[in-house]
Amino acid sequence: MGLAVPAMTTGILTAVDKTRSGIASAVLNTTRQAAGAVGVAVFGAMTNGGAVAIVHAVGESAIISAGSLLVFGVLIFKYLKRA
Repeated sequence: MGLAVPAMTTGILTAVDKTRSGIASAVLNTTRQAAGAVGVAVFGAMTNGGAVAIVHAVGESAIISAGSLLVFGVLIFKYLKRA
């Protein structure tokens, strides 16, 4: 996560007009904070049930993360080709 945040910020702020960079930064940070809070809540709900549930939740979280990375990588590649 620490390596992704500067890259996301740079990518988004270079893709918008300089007059809207404050709004873009605010939307990025708000979305990142909200998604993090939802992710913690969902992971907590998935782990309710002991050690077996925790191992299962970690596996599902890894699959969800890999899928999200793939989807957003394709979207970024698609929209960067246009610009």
